[in-house]
Amino acid sequence: MKKRKNAGRLILNVVCGLLVPAMIAVAAFIVYSKINNEPVFLFGHATFWVETGSMEKEIPARSYILVAKADGGDVRVGDVITFRSRDPKIYGAFNTHRVIGIDEETGMFRTQGDNNLVEDEYETAPEDVIGIYSRNLPVLSVLGRVLYSRFGIFAVLGVVIATVVLLFLPDMLKKTPEDAEPDEEEKLSEREKRIAEEIEKLKSGRSKLPENGLTGGTGSGTDDPGDAPDEPEKEKEPEKKGE
Repeated sequence: MKKRKNAGRLILNVVCGLLVPAMIAVAAFIVYSKINNEPVFLFGHATFWVETGSMEKEIPARSYILVAKADGGDVRVGDVITFRSRDPKIYGAFNTHRVIGIDEETGMFRTQGDNNLVEDEYETAPEDVIGIYSRNLPVLSVLGRVLYSRFGIFAVLGVVIATVVLLFLPDMLKKTPEDAEPDEEEKLSEREKRIAEEIEKLKSGRSKLPENGLTGGTGSGTDDPGDAPDEPEKEKEPEKKGE
């Protein structure tokens, strides 16, 4: 039972040790991007939150996408790009739409959402291009939806607290009686074994005593001189009177 408990705790520590830093890193990237309105690229890729359904069915509403870093010179017609919008309503915000045309004179990109009936009113300059859409991130999207929900922050706090409890609480608690019982049984068994060994030694020592006494050996430290047979007393010779 102890080995199973230790193995289970080790696996839990490894999983939590990998999961918690990953969650912290993702959260840090998201917070930094939100505060500074700047994408955080890691190995040439960044994540973006798509709020609306303008790109459905390619990109579902309220989901995270992975975007590869690129500039205006890498973009071709048909690419889905993430860019800073020049629309006064959302000026400077990140937008993700498909390129439907390129102005040969100005190099400006004409964009449109796949789910929109008309193209975007404002064109995109090459320097406003952030990157090219790579793929959706379903797992991160689910976490994002939870985080952006009303109770999202409480769910995140609950996960963090539960992780801390699972990692550190077992080591802080004292051993339960169930954990202590095997140790007590083991000690008791060891004591009984030692007592049995001592009894056997005593028995073997006593069995040798009569043999040593009958043979009248020189005797060892275990022989009792009182057990030796009494020698017959010699008769005293009569004293001779002087002539």
